[in-house]
Amino acid sequence: MKKELGILLGLVVLSSMFNFNVAMTQSSLLFEGYLDKGESVFVGPLIVHLARVQQAMLDDGSLGYKAMVVIIKDGKPINANYTSIKIPDPQKIQHLLTNTTFLNAMGETLGYNMTNPLQYTQFLMWLGTASQEEIGEAVFKTIQEHPELGITLEDITRTISFPTFQQIGENETISLNVDGEKVTITALQVYPNGAKLSISGPPGWKASTLPAYITTWVEAPKSVKPGDEITIKVHLKNEGALEARYVTVILSPMMLNMNSNGSNEALAQTLSQSGLVQSVLLPVDSATKYVEYIEGKEEKVLEFHFKVNENA
Repeated sequence: MKKELGILLGLVVLSSMFNFNVAMTQSSLLFEGYLDKGESVFVGPLIVHLARVQQAMLDDGSLGYKAMVVIIKDGKPINANYTSIKIPDPQKIQHLLTNTTFLNAMGETLGYNMTNPLQYTQFLMWLGTASQEEIGEAVFKTIQEHPELGITLEDITRTISFPTFQQIGENETISLNVDGEKVTITALQVYPNGAKLSISGPPGWKASTLPAYITTWVEAPKSVKPGDEITIKVHLKNEGALEARYVTVILSPMMLNMNSNGSNEALAQTLSQSGLVQSVLLPVDSATKYVEYIEGKEEKVLEFHFKVNENA
């Protein structure tokens, strides 16, 4: 009997562990909507930017549109593939053109008789008026035709790397691992000026086309009498996707003008929304409250306590 109980308990523990792992790997639909070229949506710590839409050959051989989606985290693209190429280095080419041996070989490559003073002068005149592209082509040709100079193309080039991004057509998906979390971006529709995207990721993430944006509304008594103590509630909601920090809320019966000092300020105009235009409200505690942060899509309610002036 004891042995059977031990086996049963073991099964319960294993079952609980399995369910926990499944829950941790679940993803939720965070955003589904249209973005025009150049627009972005904020998803958790990511910025999903629709950089470009262009015509492309689709997998079925037809001509359609594909979207270039750039995903940014901490100011850097995280879905870029970097390609390296060699390009002419102007400084190295300029230094090479100070070598008289190379100049003579270059003139001969271009068909000038470098022992003839007139043609030598003509070559120098060409060198002074030619474009950088023409000079570059002449340098490359000279190196190829005069291996005895011991100069290679690597001696006059430098390597640069540039990012390329996967382009997706309709029903194609970009999958990423972001800090151990799976994020998928699927193009549901792609048209000349934009695309409809579906973005899935961790359930705790929020999505918005705004980074952080505070909206407010005021809940106040419909009528008051002189001497009453009343409670006014200010509802704050962060409609954006990113955390709003250092929010200062000032509740005043007068219209206020405030200069932003870099923090998010939500100013609730009580009288215009509650019908207390003629009342004089005296704060019982403070008419200013401070909120350290409001998460994306989060709502907070602040309570302010006032006393109606008995002489009002």
